[in-house]
Amino acid sequence: MIEETSDESYMMKYSIDEITLIEVDALIAMAKAKITGGSRMARIVRTVTEALSFGKYCENGKPEKYCDSTKAKSINRRMSRAAADLMGRSSRREFETGTILEHQMTIKQLREQLSSRIGLDRESAIEILSSHPLVTITTAENEMLTKNKHHTKGEPNLRYSGAQIEIVEVEKIVFAGKTSVKAKKRNVIVAPGPAR
Repeated sequence: MIEETSDESYMMKYSIDEITLIEVDALIAMAKAKITGGSRMARIVRTVTEALSFGKYCENGKPEKYCDSTKAKSINRRMSRAAADLMGRSSRREFETGTILEHQMTIKQLREQLSSRIGLDRESAIEILSSHPLVTITTAENEMLTKNKHHTKGEPNLRYSGAQIEIVEVEKIVFAGKTSVKAKKRNVIVAPGPAR
């Protein structure tokens, strides 16, 4: 006999709130009904991926608070090297206006994966939606992705390398100063600077 997982256990496991769980269920229903396109599904995919990426970091670690993309950019430690450099030399406001929160796997690709998964359930839907965490890139890099047609298709690593975008992980968010940046290979490349 298969034991059903409760809503509370999903919310605790993935640090999400009950509204996000309802949105996951809505995405499953849409995928099963073969509703794969449209702005409604895209908006739900966006909010669920943001909640999965940042829910536990918003509002003092309480997942009840939805984290919009502007706030998410200010707490997201996964970013392009150019965004990390921008963060190190600009104010929070300049950083927020000079960057965007980007889905490594496009929303269209996420919708397609949901729709093509046989036996889609909460666990597999959440696995798909959290498989490629959101990253912060500069607006110039986003334009480069769009211009080079890397924005809408391809594996995330190939999309970014094709547009010459390197994704790094910063140790902490520090504006208007140097920031400690770790490449995916975990080597520190810039020493931490003072917090402002």
